[in-house]
Amino acid sequence: MKKYLIIIFIISAMAFVFAGCKKTLEEKPVTFISPSNFFTNAQSYQSAVLGLYADLGGLYQSNTYMLLEMCTDIYKQPSPSFEQALPMWQNAPNPVYYNTIDAWGSGYSLIKDANFILDNLANASIIDATTKSQLTAEARFLRAYAYFYLVQLYGDIPLRTTTIQSYSQIQIPRTSQDSIYNFILS
Repeated sequence: MKKYLIIIFIISAMAFVFAGCKKTLEEKPVTFISPSNFFTNAQSYQSAVLGLYADLGGLYQSNTYMLLEMCTDIYKQPSPSFEQALPMWQNAPNPVYYNTIDAWGSGYSLIKDANFILDNLANASIIDATTKSQLTAEARFLRAYAYFYLVQLYGDIPLRTTTIQSYSQIQIPRTSQDSIYNFILS
């Protein structure tokens, strides 16, 4: 009996060792659609721009009204039992508060998506000039709106106008409010 247990153990150990081969671990993603496979006709560009409108909802999700209105005279001093409200009312949000994280992340998610679409629209040859101009204007407006939203909340913010191509491009310095406003108006 002991002999059989040892044999089963050795076979099991070998199965685990050989199951870890590189060939078995290589994956072929089935849920990823590359831009060259997605942007195949005018409707795909229109769908992508329509998706930006869905990102707008993220700017006003959860309790972001606390960031937008709490430090004005509309609200009276909140109860300390209301989570994160008193620091918001005092205009001293903490960067780890979910309201702050949601507002920053939602704004930059919209900007990232708009930059991606604008980069792909610039090279689009399968749509007519009128449609291309309209979709570019919509994407630029929504990106500008996200920048306006963020600069109102945070002041100087990073200005990103193209998609990120490498990890070295992730961290960029903040840009002055005046430059952000000039970018919005351009």
